[in-house]
Amino acid sequence: MILCRRPWLVYDTDALGAAAVLLLVAVGAWLVTGPGPRVWQEHRGSQAAHAAAKSGLYADLAALDDYQRGVGALQSTLTESVAAVPRFERFSAILEEIAAEVRGAELDLLSVTPQPSQREGAYLVADVHVGARGSSVNFVCFLDAFARRNPHHALRACRVQRQPASAEALCELQWTLRFYFLPGDDAVALRPEVEGSR
Repeated sequence: MILCRRPWLVYDTDALGAAAVLLLVAVGAWLVTGPGPRVWQEHRGSQAAHAAAKSGLYADLAALDDYQRGVGALQSTLTESVAAVPRFERFSAILEEIAAEVRGAELDLLSVTPQPSQREGAYLVADVHVGARGSSVNFVCFLDAFARRNPHHALRACRVQRQPASAEALCELQWTLRFYFLPGDDAVALRPEVEGSR
């Protein structure tokens, strides 16, 4: 159908096409000047946020790996430390070690008297009274050497006595060592019969 003959010949399809073109131009202009830039900006912002979240996730995973390695190292250290603590079954052997160390330090052993063990938290503690005769220098050497070989004990009391009028340089020595044990299956409060002799 012809809509206009002058000055141009215009058909109805031409009018519809022109209307469609105008509509597309209007929609394009609206997108450019309206929500288009905002939508694009939001899209770029969401992409940046996604990249930041991804980077943060990788950093958190790396931190988690470091934490797990640290926990593993602490667990290994704890296991080694617990394994190093002597069991109560070694008490008699330790008493023999005391006697051997005293003699090795050139001290005259007089007595080794273990006391009944007692529970203290997760440990069994047992005191050992030791008597000897010798020089104070050798006594200090004994304490140092024994502490290096047996770190799970403490010196509870000590007495070094020498008679002022004595011509000898020897001293009467008495000391108490406290030992810490992990209890064994048969751990009871007892007093092992290990004595030194004059």
